[in-house]
Amino acid sequence: MLDANKLLAILIYKNVYPRDFERLHRGTGILAEILNLQEELIETGETTYRREIAKLEKQLEIAEQQVPSDLRELRQIYAMALIEKLPANHDSVSVDRRNWIKLSKLSSHDELELFISATRLSSRNDYYNNESQIDVSTLQNEVDSQRTYHQRMTEIENGATDNKNKSLREIHELRSKLAVIRTTKLDELLRLNTNHAHGLLKSLGKMVSWPVFWF
Repeated sequence: MLDANKLLAILIYKNVYPRDFERLHRGTGILAEILNLQEELIETGETTYRREIAKLEKQLEIAEQQVPSDLRELRQIYAMALIEKLPANHDSVSVDRRNWIKLSKLSSHDELELFISATRLSSRNDYYNNESQIDVSTLQNEVDSQRTYHQRMTEIENGATDNKNKSLREIHELRSKLAVIRTTKLDELLRLNTNHAHGLLKSLGKMVSWPVFWF
């Protein structure tokens, strides 16, 4: 059985655009051009989706490289702030006066947070073996009065995770659209790519003669 809405659409098209209706039988005319746009719209959509996926994947790659750099920079900021509190000729620091860490290795040390969270530290010149006690209780507040080192580190890691998850969701959605675009109906493709059909529809509109319907 014919769809009543489709039949009505054909009758309206035949009466409003009679010249274009006649051309349609020969595969020419504006509506024929619109109908023939389907493959072009599919290819354009596929290209657009693939380009957006590649862009997001590149952004993910850059972001993953940026996180270690941001964390390394954060560690260096706090390590330098601590070093500035020590006597100029000292080259080692310790929390317990047993395990001494060279200042040159402080920013990359696994227990950096232990040093910058301490109230007091011991520092010394390894050559002369002279030692001092240093108050570092205000160190973190001096670097950032709003957040601790741990909070800033967590923000960097969480921000990277949130952005990664968002990008992965977007990539998944784009891949889902890419997988079904070849089964998408023409009317939906036209709605997604209005620029392609705009000129043709505008030309079709100029052909309206508004005849008296005889059906």
